Amino acid sequence: MPILPSVSLTSIEDRPQALLMRWERDVRPGDTREAFRQLLQRLNQTATPLYVVVDIQSQPRFNLSETVGAALMGPFSHDKLAEWLVVGSTPVARTISSTLSAFTNRKNIRWFNAYDDVWAYLDGLNRPAAQNEKEG
Repeated sequence: MPILPSVSLTSIEDRPQALLMRWERDVRPGDTREAFRQLLQRLNQTATPLYVVVDIQSQPRFNLSETVGAALMGPFSHDKLAEWLVVGSTPVARTISSTLSAFTNRKNIRWFNAYDDVWAYLDGLNRPAAQNEKEG
């Protein structure tokens, strides 16, 4: 039986503009780099910018240097990465966020408490501008 990765990257049904990066609690060495490698490959292949929904509700035990290094090797500053939409929060995740933003001068990480908040945000992006103005 194959071992499932502790960091996975998948498409999201009915959300073609977004990918889901899910982190398990116990992150195995190498899984972080592989997930970011897959993300970079997807970003290189897309014609339109993608949002990456990052699920850290499991309170993962991040390897700080591996996570920052893997993100900086391409995906974080990629021109086809719209934003990181993070569901959940940990002190280490906030440190990773601050470190990446400091290194790249990009402020493309948004924090959410639940998936429903992410879906509402993405749905708001898909509305015509005139409709957004009427409701705002």
